[in-house]
Amino acid sequence: MVKYFCLFVLLTLTQSCYMFGKSFEISEKDYISNQIIVDFAKKMQKKGLHACGLGGRVDKGKIMDFQIGFQYDHVLDISSARRLMVETVLLFLDEINSNEAARKYLFHHPFTPNDVIITIYPDHSILSDQDCIFSIIVDSSSGKIDYSVNDGIVNPLHTLQEESFTQAQEILKSQK
Repeated sequence: MVKYFCLFVLLTLTQSCYMFGKSFEISEKDYISNQIIVDFAKKMQKKGLHACGLGGRVDKGKIMDFQIGFQYDHVLDISSARRLMVETVLLFLDEINSNEAARKYLFHHPFTPNDVIITIYPDHSILSDQDCIFSIIVDSSSGKIDYSVNDGIVNPLHTLQEESFTQAQEILKSQK
């Protein structure tokens, strides 16, 4: 509930800013990209992923990438982190690529795993400190997936494994 409230406040502030007594208007590109991320965050909340950071990168008026961070209320090992990340990336890409209004603002279409940055962290507000130490932090960016832990020994994170997004998909297919 708190996360929904924070997301609501962020969007409200973005759309109702006043600069020097004049109303600040958000561009169509920003509105569409914000809506993509918000809609995706709402869908993922049903899967236990709670958005804790969002953004993206724009260059010369084109959206280069989308970024979103989630907190997850379950302990992840590498296998479950892989499955969750591959599913999340594919759902995010579907959300982006199926939005016809966004296409004219994308650097290229369709977006691929190289064009999204997603990180999933253990939710410290729900999991115990011990669970957080053993839970995998999984990050997908530039078409690769990193599996790390915050074990308190190596700061800030200790990378356990790295693989390409394609390799992760192949591993999941072989496990069926």
